[in-house]
Amino acid sequence: AIALVKPQAEVRRVALLLREQAPELAIQGDPDKLTQIFLNVLLNAVQFSPEGGHVEVRCQGRTLPHGRFAVVSILDEGPGIALADRERIFDPFFSTRENGTGLGLAIASRLMDEHHGYVEVASPPGKGAEFLLLFPLAP
Repeated sequence: AIALVKPQAEVRRVALLLREQAPELAIQGDPDKLTQIFLNVLLNAVQFSPEGGHVEVRCQGRTLPHGRFAVVSILDEGPGIALADRERIFDPFFSTRENGTGLGLAIASRLMDEHHGYVEVASPPGKGAEFLLLFPLAP
């Protein structure tokens, strides 16, 4: 997914930084659908990042009350997500970008559900957004 997003990132002069903190984590899923999840969230991050900014991708394991998860964090340096919009960002056809279709995050969320995972969003005002993609670890 990073390779697919790289040309658009280069046009916008946005650096893609991959920090492999836990490469030994394994998840089960459809490779094409997993790629689509990462592609949609990464494209969104690049599109909202300022020219010359960066998007950082991290991976780590996390134990939660309902199991062990691989957590992929995608952070951008964009304007962040308004509190009023956070409830709607995964709704089909909702977009705050001019010319946005509002489908990227909706599709990513649906595909996360198919993989028994979920998405969390953190967005301090004016400090970018962080999307946490939580996937159950393979048995």
